[in-house]
Amino acid sequence: MDIEEGIKKVLLAGIGAATASVEVVKDIANTLVEKGEAAVSQGKVINEELKRDVKEKVKDHVTVNIVKEYKDAMNAVDHMTAEELEALKEKIEAAEKAAEEKAAKEKAKKAEKEAKAAEAEKEAANQETCAAEAENEAAAQETCAAEAENETAGQETCATRAEDEAADQEENTAAEEAESETEE
Repeated sequence: MDIEEGIKKVLLAGIGAATASVEVVKDIANTLVEKGEAAVSQGKVINEELKRDVKEKVKDHVTVNIVKEYKDAMNAVDHMTAEELEALKEKIEAAEKAAEEKAAKEKAKKAEKEAKAAEAEKEAANQETCAAEAENEAAAQETCAAEAENETAGQETCATRAEDEAADQEENTAAEEAESETEE
């Protein structure tokens, strides 16, 4: 009878250990799910803020070109001296150079803004990917928890069978002892 008690205690200890592990796995899975949900919501907020900031900056930096007509200046060129024409050429060259530099700077700023916007979109996509990975990890943890619950149920079934067999054996032993006593 002592061996049966020992076996029963070992089986119950195994079931208790499995049950405790299932609870720990469930707690970890719930924590991961919560963190994943928080990461997703943060990523969405940051993405929206970046989109809004980019739109505002684009609106603030829109340039308008105004075309002016100088009809009188063209007539004045006909009456200029060679020195005045040379000074005018230099001024035109300087204005063209300044316009080219300004266009190059604007092009560089535009490229920088586009690069920042692309980087922001890439970061938002990375955050969404991380959030999806966290959701997948949480789902995997939930699957593990379900498998552990199934394992616990299987161990409980084994323990119940062992108890039933022990009870049957006790009944058979008692019946045999009763038969022995009857024969005597």
